Amino acid sequence: MGWVRLDDNFSDHPKVINLSDSAFRLYIEGLCYANRQLTDGLIPNGVYAKMSKNDDADFLIEAGLWLQEEKGYRIRSYEEYQPTRQKVEQKRKEARDRLKKY
Repeated sequence: MGWVRLDDNFSDHPKVINLSDSAFRLYIEGLCYANRQLTDGLIPNGVYAKMSKNDDADFLIEAGLWLQEEKGYRIRSYEEYQPTRQKVEQKRKEARDRLKKY
């Protein structure tokens, strides 16, 4: 099981504080999806369409939290705060190796 890392001041951050409830939820859902699927912060267009019934991506882009790309939306600064695919896979490999040794 993975974890999404959020600073305990996250909801008071200037980029976040004025988001609507649905945009805030979409941001969190996007973080969870990216962590779970190891996408390094990319939310593909098809996944976004299932997550949001509104145009909340526009609010997240305007707030500076997401970037729009051809394939979907990218969570800005994702790799600063969340583990990358490479780091997760490395930790999993190390855990498998430890278990084999044991």
